[in-house]
Amino acid sequence: DQLPFDNYYFTIPAIIGALVMAAGSLMLAEANSKCDISIVAPIIGLTPILIVPIEYGLLGTLPNIYGLCGIILVVFGSYILNFSWIKSYGFFGPLKALFKPGGGLLPFIVAVIFSIGATSNKYALQFADPFSYSTWLIMGTFFISTVYLFGIKMRFGKNKFRLDASLIAKPKWSIFQGLLFVAMIYSELYASSLISASYMIAIKRLAALVGVAFGYFIFKEEKIRERAVGALVMVMGVIVLVVFG
Repeated sequence: DQLPFDNYYFTIPAIIGALVMAAGSLMLAEANSKCDISIVAPIIGLTPILIVPIEYGLLGTLPNIYGLCGIILVVFGSYILNFSWIKSYGFFGPLKALFKPGGGLLPFIVAVIFSIGATSNKYALQFADPFSYSTWLIMGTFFISTVYLFGIKMRFGKNKFRLDASLIAKPKWSIFQGLLFVAMIYSELYASSLISASYMIAIKRLAALVGVAFGYFIFKEEKIRERAVGALVMVMGVIVLVVFG
């Protein structure tokens, strides 16, 4: 189906969706380079909570009572994730942790950005089919990211961007990641066309456990036990959202 760019009800959220996808992806890469992956992945898991008020404002939809219970579990899991900060700084320790180096402020900003993007995409999908819109989103994200990396960061950034020569000499891994990104975008938008954006993102955030596992087994990160328990509680909340919400 042709994308209705002559309809500003579609065009505005479609542009926001592409901008958010590019900005969020670039910031997520930055977050992974500065913070432990076992902190980044679960904090990104807060996205379903952040989507609820945005989705209600744009689409007028709210989760049911079971969905709210799932959200409470996700919030509780995010507190357990920073249990060491609770012991040191009290009940609001996790909030303070967001402003500590490596504590998760950047991943939290990414979560907010992705929440806006997911809701914008859900709104735009009312006027387009998932395949056509996913093609637009992938092309828009690629264009915006290219302009930023090569046109802005390479010339004006403090830490100027340089393309790793190994990515060009041996592109198989980069191509594989690109294909995974395309598959993710299409499956995400197809799911968004069927269910609530908050539920779709909740399912997607099952990656929290994978992130914690990678942090422990591959990167040998510390304090993994409390993060694993926190991530598990967050995933339990996601399951409640999906099964009963």
